[in-house]
Amino acid sequence: MIILNFNFILNISLSKIKRMTRIKVNGCRDDVENIIKILENIEENNINLKKSYNDKLISIQNEFYNQRDKDIEFANELEKEIEKQKKEKSDYTIYLAQKNREGISNMGILVNDINKIKQSVYSSNKSYSHIESLQDQKLAVSNVKDTNDYLIHINDKCLEVSGDKKYTLETCSNNNLNQRFNFAPITNEYTYYKEFKSFPQSTEENKFFPYNLIKSNATGLCLHESNGNILLNNCQSLGGQKWKGFTSIGNKCYSQK
Repeated sequence: MIILNFNFILNISLSKIKRMTRIKVNGCRDDVENIIKILENIEENNINLKKSYNDKLISIQNEFYNQRDKDIEFANELEKEIEKQKKEKSDYTIYLAQKNREGISNMGILVNDINKIKQSVYSSNKSYSHIESLQDQKLAVSNVKDTNDYLIHINDKCLEVSGDKKYTLETCSNNNLNQRFNFAPITNEYTYYKEFKSFPQSTEENKFFPYNLIKSNATGLCLHESNGNILLNNCQSLGGQKWKGFTSIGNKCYSQK
């Protein structure tokens, strides 16, 4: 039996080994053919291993590319969703702005309606004859012809502004600016806001609507009743500054509605 160097056998090609088998070597041909078969099996296994490796590599590459495509698709969908939400938010902002413009427009219509009511209140056939506070203090008033102004009568005299929050009682004169007062109707939350630059702090305020502030033409101060005393103060949402107007027709007296 011939002992061959295995490393030498591995380093030579099968074709060379096969050619060697054609050489007549007594007693060793069978051993060489067995070695050839072993080497053929090793080569086949190597080929199968390489194929399996290549198949696995191709599978991993395919998975990578598929996942990459899915990631790209997801990123595109996410970008579309973000753009959609941006557009929806923008559309909603435009909607709110439109609603706000409509609200402002409606407020303008409301103010016009209020002004019409105010003009109606000041019409000649509805001139107030007296005013009454929430504390039931009554004062006679008279309209200055062809104006929205009134004189306030106390003890056969007229209230005349004489200084900061001060007044005297003087002979009535339609031409005296210091004796003239005007009605500032507070009919709802909007006219309240227009006057005081804030909305009522409580819904309790609503029960007093409508009422008037009585303002001095000369100083802008408001007529204020406190415990039966007549004062002039800065205009505020105080009970003592809330006045109702009354119109006398014949023997009947009609309150402001």
